[in-house]
Amino acid sequence: MSLPVYVTLIQADHSPGAESIGTLYDLSIGGCAFHHVKELPIGERVQVRIELNEQLAAKFRKPLLTARGVIIRCVREEPYHDFLVSVRFQPQPQNQT
Repeated sequence: MSLPVYVTLIQADHSPGAESIGTLYDLSIGGCAFHHVKELPIGERVQVRIELNEQLAAKFRKPLLTARGVIIRCVREEPYHDFLVSVRFQPQPQNQT
């Protein structure tokens, strides 16, 4: 998969911070992994936005996936000199009535 992953760091006050782009490596209902040129800190909160291809759009029932999560892993990928970043998605809050 070579889909772009638009990554936004989430600041302590929940506002959006720095933005960058990675390349999707893997995607599941609980998280994703992507290649990135910079090392991103473990524990950092992020929002990812992924424009899904036809196969993934059918699986997730939407053409665009936007999710918030936490970086749980970031390792240098040799010999490519980039980083493989893993994000665990956070559950969406349920509407309470």
